[in-house]
Amino acid sequence: MQEHDWFYRVYDRNADADVFGVFAPIVRLWLSKFDGDVLPDWTDFEFRDFAGWYGNISLGEIKPDYSEMIFLLWGTGLVDLWGTDYTGKSMEGETIPAHWDTVEKPYVKAIVERKAIGIAGGRLAAIGREFINITYVDLPVRRSGKEPYLMSVYQRDMDRTSLDDAEPFYSHNDEQNPRL
Repeated sequence: MQEHDWFYRVYDRNADADVFGVFAPIVRLWLSKFDGDVLPDWTDFEFRDFAGWYGNISLGEIKPDYSEMIFLLWGTGLVDLWGTDYTGKSMEGETIPAHWDTVEKPYVKAIVERKAIGIAGGRLAAIGREFINITYVDLPVRRSGKEPYLMSVYQRDMDRTSLDDAEPFYSHNDEQNPRL
């Protein structure tokens, strides 16, 4: 995998957390909040749970029909990386036209419906920041008993080699979809 290629992978939540490298502690934390097969509620997490990640977290509300995702939280570190505050907004539209329906929607739907772990990343070329590579883990949560919501934690310039050792059950590489 080239560092600049966008990829979207979904892993079973029983995958070894160590595969996710720097995200392993976040994955373990998320897994610890499950009650049987019930997704964790966003309120199950405490601010201190995210020490070291403050500013690099987003929380997206996914419409029940998966028509879009609106960010309820977009950390200040993400504003610096993306050059925009997406709080209260969707990335669909001018930023990445039709990208939700063709790439993100099937990826997010697989994560939510399987209560799985998503990993995505690539170069921010679509927004004129080709010098920035990001990788992020996507974890479904509920909010106030409602679902689905997507909690995401981002890392700039992450070494992704450990991800190649695990077999996802869903994978999309942007070589198939070169719009980004």
